[in-house]
Amino acid sequence: MYLSKNRNGTYYTRISLQKSLRDLGFPFSIRTSLNTKTRSQAIDRNLSTALFIRKLIDENISELAASTFTTWMQKKIQLFKNNEFHQDNVCFKQISEGVNIVNPPLNIKIKKANNEFLEVKKADNISYRSLEQLKLRTEHFMKWSKNIPLNSISPKMVMNYRNYLIKEGRSFKTNHSYMSACSQFFKWCTLVEYIKSNPFENIKLGQKPLKKKYEQRQRWSKEQLHKLFSHIQFRFNESDSEYKYADYWVPLICLFSGMRVSEVCQLGADKILKIDNIYVFDVDSADENTQLKTLNAYRQIPIHSKLISLGFLDFVTSRKVAEEKLLFNEKPLGKYVDWSKRIGGRFVGVFNRIGLAANERPTLYGLRHTFIDELQQQDVNENIVAELVGHSKSNITFGRYGKKVNIQLLKDKIELISPDLVKIKKYIN
Repeated sequence: MYLSKNRNGTYYTRISLQKSLRDLGFPFSIRTSLNTKTRSQAIDRNLSTALFIRKLIDENISELAASTFTTWMQKKIQLFKNNEFHQDNVCFKQISEGVNIVNPPLNIKIKKANNEFLEVKKADNISYRSLEQLKLRTEHFMKWSKNIPLNSISPKMVMNYRNYLIKEGRSFKTNHSYMSACSQFFKWCTLVEYIKSNPFENIKLGQKPLKKKYEQRQRWSKEQLHKLFSHIQFRFNESDSEYKYADYWVPLICLFSGMRVSEVCQLGADKILKIDNIYVFDVDSADENTQLKTLNAYRQIPIHSKLISLGFLDFVTSRKVAEEKLLFNEKPLGKYVDWSKRIGGRFVGVFNRIGLAANERPTLYGLRHTFIDELQQQDVNENIVAELVGHSKSNITFGRYGKKVNIQLLKDKIELISPDLVKIKKYIN
């Protein structure tokens, strides 16, 4: 068991699961808040929490299922916390899941429940940005509802809140995010038995409006790509900036791998691997304090032959020789730890100089969209594209039962992206 402290000073406990369970699809570890910033109290709670979790697993090992493990465990741990970190009266056996041993107060306020919910999300290691967005959106509802007791909130009240959201004039997408955050919170409230049902469950925003042409993500045309990379070549030859290599390679990698800009900026020099005689990007976060957008974002992508012909492997070698941890000198900015913000700002000037109108031009992110569109034009299966770009597989058969696509097949498909999309000279250090 491990005792740690987050940036706000709150202590957490982390219990690693045995390898035999991890091999069956269970998570690597269980992490939960100890609801205290006092070290002496945290040490006591850490010990009792670890014993509680170990006992839960040991007494239910034969009945546990990986697909429901996290939800079941969260519910038991929350009951344990509600009981002031004591095991007394908390039912351990999974077969008694529906029995209410520890009854929560019927008049619990939203604010109290929301604070507990956010602590659980922190323990789930979601990104700081996602946590702040959850807090903003759930607190918006709390303010509107005047922090009334949870069990007083009905679907009719939620419908009134939905109408209030629409009248505030946000986009459909933003309103949908507000409703989803609140629904996630109330679903958790049902999980820990604070309420019997989720009042947000069946409330919809209505018909999603069609995007206007200028709102749709734009791909790069061949003419635009020629202008962009001609200017990138010119900048590389003339520049002595510490960012010249990022400005040269990041757009190329986005175009020929489909990676997000932030993912490219976090590439480690040791994350260029050779698997089955194929060079691949091992897409990972820059360090243990940073996370990629989703779990699907952690993936391996074969390196397109165009990048190799331009000298990418030589560039990687030069970074290793210089003992640099990351391939590029990018740094995350702001409270949301945004890895793409700095390079995105630099390329606004590039787009202006090559004559792309602000309200019509594609973006750096649009290079990823171009990659996806090129594969679509080659009739590549959507599930293979999802594997390459780090999307979840929407089809239930492939999403639930499909395994990772083999590297050779991914390599064959990624080579369908025409190298002639880019006219640029070989990289020279």
